[in-house]
Amino acid sequence: MKSYSSVQVAFEGHPDRVCDIVCDALLDEYLKEDPDSSVDIGAILMKNKIVLAGEVSSSARFDIDETVRKTLKSIGYTDEKFGLDAYKVDVEKNFKKQSQDIARGINGDDKSEQGASDIATIYGFATDYSNNYMPTSLEIAWNIANRVREVFLSGIIEGIGPDGKVQVIMEYDELRAVKIEAIVLAIQHLPDVDSEWLRMEIMENVINVICGGYTCENTKILVNTAGRFLLGGPMVELGMSGTKMDMYTYGGFANSGGNTFSGKDPYKIDRTGSLMARKVAKYIVEQGMAEKCEVMASYAIGLVEPVVVDINTFNTGNDDQDDIKKIVQEEFSFSTAEIVETLDLLNPIYENLSRYGHFGRDELEWEK
Repeated sequence: MKSYSSVQVAFEGHPDRVCDIVCDALLDEYLKEDPDSSVDIGAILMKNKIVLAGEVSSSARFDIDETVRKTLKSIGYTDEKFGLDAYKVDVEKNFKKQSQDIARGINGDDKSEQGASDIATIYGFATDYSNNYMPTSLEIAWNIANRVREVFLSGIIEGIGPDGKVQVIMEYDELRAVKIEAIVLAIQHLPDVDSEWLRMEIMENVINVICGGYTCENTKILVNTAGRFLLGGPMVELGMSGTKMDMYTYGGFANSGGNTFSGKDPYKIDRTGSLMARKVAKYIVEQGMAEKCEVMASYAIGLVEPVVVDINTFNTGNDDQDDIKKIVQEEFSFSTAEIVETLDLLNPIYENLSRYGHFGRDELEWEK
């Protein structure tokens, strides 16, 4: 049955993405010095000010302001003509230590007995309809966003800025991608950039490089449909961390627990549990037990094991779902501490995840 799916990925310079990347850059710095750091921070960005707030308990000591500015610089915000200058940004910090009530409930001398950090429901998803077991349109959207970043920072396309979004509208037959119906791009640029020239540059250096056999002569490539996109970034739009969960998960093809990923240490179950659920879903599909799988786990704060783990194969299973659940129970642990150890999550890997995506990349431990 023919249907259409539309997914969006914001560029690194989009204010919401900036906030996610900054929070995870800070998390990495805490983990480098103190792997036992307890971190749960968020960010708000507007004009030339970023506000960082949350809970931090760590022995790590580093220059937070410099880390923020270095991260903004790496995104490409080095000139106010693009809406933000990393060297002039005002950094406000409002941190406190973790609630003692929560700490008593989840922490202990033995990390292996650490309880879940919050009430949470997490999901993992996989399908064999693409090479990386992810929804094809989401994979393409991420690849386009990353390629635009590349041509911006390298100067392959001159005159564009860091802010923007891409939307990929794809025709599907069930979950199998057939063709791209349209690609919609909003790309920040300088005043002297001609619109048609920009479209041709994007076609040559981005679309033709990324989209392969999924485009056809009828595919619509729409660039800056509202006209010029001169001023962008936080000068014109509020940025908040944790607001782009669809693009960080499965683009709407599967459930999302709703809890945010960025700025949370590995013992926070929201992201950690989601990584393990993806590993399990991918394992089920790779092993031929189902063509499509969603794994759900629900946690209660302070309890080591999830209250419920469930498997949904959407009637594509080659094995009985109860048999699959039994295999999962025998092969995998969903306790926080065992996930952290199994997936090697105490390393400073999180800025990379916010930049390039949490799933579908072979080098990630939970994708192996």
